[in-house]
Amino acid sequence: GCKMRATIDAKTLQQALKIARIITPRKPAIPQAGLMRLTAADNVMTLSVTNCRTQLDLHLPAQVLRPGQAVIFAENLLRMKFPALSVSTEFVAFDDALEILTTSAHISLPLHDDPNDFPPLPSTDCRKVAQMDSIELHHAIRLTAFAASKDPQDDVIYKGLHFARTQYAIEVVATDRYRLAIYRLRNYDAEHEFKFTIPPEAAQTLKDIVANAPRPLGPHPLELYANDDNSVVVFECPIFSLTTSTIAEQFPRYERLLTPSQIDFSCRCDACELLKCLKTIKPYAQPETRICPPVVTLTYDP
Repeated sequence: GCKMRATIDAKTLQQALKIARIITPRKPAIPQAGLMRLTAADNVMTLSVTNCRTQLDLHLPAQVLRPGQAVIFAENLLRMKFPALSVSTEFVAFDDALEILTTSAHISLPLHDDPNDFPPLPSTDCRKVAQMDSIELHHAIRLTAFAASKDPQDDVIYKGLHFARTQYAIEVVATDRYRLAIYRLRNYDAEHEFKFTIPPEAAQTLKDIVANAPRPLGPHPLELYANDDNSVVVFECPIFSLTTSTIAEQFPRYERLLTPSQIDFSCRCDACELLKCLKTIKPYAQPETRICPPVVTLTYDP
């Protein structure tokens, strides 16, 4: 018999699947990491994916005719190409298959044998530690994530994004040991102290979901939850919930770079002019290597 039935806007579904691809591993180390859970209830379709370190729950508006749940292999749905002219997509789950109906296609996907195999991350012990503006957070990630390491040989701590509540702001920090980028969130409400580093796929998902959300975030604030030791954090708003395990290694002590003990001199210059000069000399820089990254020397001539 029918276990679940819901209809969702086709464009909304495609946007959601695009974001879900960031989390879902193409070749999961364990089968559970390649699963996707679809839950229909209260006119909302919740699409959940996980890689066993980060879990994303997308809450999409839907017309639910029969509440229920289905678990499938994520790659089966993510690699599908939906007809361009489709207006809506209907999901009908039976005992052993998920039927997907569009304007011009009928697709059948096998259900996973045991729905309980989907490995949810523990978030029940998390408490609210802060509330921030989602658009400002997007800017923070966009302006700092570039400084995180892309080298597969580097330690994972240099690939993540660091969050820390200081006395005057929430700092978002990234570094690959050669570059350091910091953005200070000013529009926030923090209830507790916290300090943690999220893995790169969680940072990329946060950035993309705020910029390309299935429906606009609008004025909705983004709430941050964490457990007592900050090993699990949750970013949550009305349309999504991102739960991630944090990186256990200690983030580099970047504060020492911000307040050097001795400063020989300092000067101010026009930011646009400096960026223009750097753009001009960039083609002449030597190709970056792990041992010898490009170096730009700034000389002050009074």
